[in-house]
Amino acid sequence: MKLSDYFYHLPKEAIAQHPSKERDKCKLLVIDKETGKATNRRFFEVKDYLKKGDLLVINNTKVFPARLIGYKPTEGKIDILLIARIPGAEERWKALINKRKGLFRGFLIHFKGSGTLVEIDQIKDDHFEILFKLEKGIDVKSFIEQNGYAPLPPYIKRKHENISEDKEDILNYQTVFAKYDGSIAAPTAGLHFTPELMSQLKDMGVGFTEVTLHVGTGTFKPVKVENVEDHKMDKEYYEISAQAVADINKAKSEGRRVIAVGTTAIRTLESSFVKHGRVTADSDWSELYITEGGKFGVIDGVITNFHLPESTNLILICAFLGREKTLKAYNEAVTKRYTFYSYGDATLII
Repeated sequence: MKLSDYFYHLPKEAIAQHPSKERDKCKLLVIDKETGKATNRRFFEVKDYLKKGDLLVINNTKVFPARLIGYKPTEGKIDILLIARIPGAEERWKALINKRKGLFRGFLIHFKGSGTLVEIDQIKDDHFEILFKLEKGIDVKSFIEQNGYAPLPPYIKRKHENISEDKEDILNYQTVFAKYDGSIAAPTAGLHFTPELMSQLKDMGVGFTEVTLHVGTGTFKPVKVENVEDHKMDKEYYEISAQAVADINKAKSEGRRVIAVGTTAIRTLESSFVKHGRVTADSDWSELYITEGGKFGVIDGVITNFHLPESTNLILICAFLGREKTLKAYNEAVTKRYTFYSYGDATLII
């Protein structure tokens, strides 16, 4: 398939800049997997489409404040997005930096109100390796917690210049079931759940089980090849516990529906299935990339947000639902004034 086959037109004003005031009151487009028929509801009404015995698989990863605002010696601002710590040294990290011009190995970046510096150690084709030079009495984790901003995607516009202005996004850009630090982007389908809604679903007999996939650059790395099958995913770390395996395999053996909350949960489950032939307790790195014609061995449904045109997430949803039905639903959502992307509205495909 060609990349252009996954394009749809989205007006800029449809890209959500802030979440719904109440998480579970956003719009929900319910899509029938067999027919493609779409129904307009609100997210809390997901209860009308789930039933006793359904198992929702949620990603319990936690977003850490991975965006740092640093300064050149000339006081020019530099945006640093921390991707992951490089094994072997707490102070050495893989990062993206927005302004490459004038940067070189040994270049020092400073931060307002802090004695900590970041030194550029290596310049790679698609990222930097940086080294924290910490002021006395502070470690990297503490520095990031005190100085980091929510790593919002670039289509959400903010002009924060101090941490206090960012506090609302730090809270909003996190699921209520987040537990384990490691993501540079939220598993956004989970943002619509509230403790109250989860409690109501459990009272109905709907089950929840947790997996972990730390969202990195693989989830949002743009597709730059004409033939989508030629794209290569970056690896992202996942873990599946023995409890999650028991829950999922029991549901499958009893003919109950397994519904993934988000594309990261899909990739976690299906990565394990591809590797073992069934979901198995495991920790590994996923580079799974499902295109049209690909098989789904675990999931029966999915709750997800609306995805970028020509993105791997959209390609994944098209593989599950069908490209024609997916793009028809997306175009209907544009017409119905749904909001899109990370802080936007949701879909239920079932």
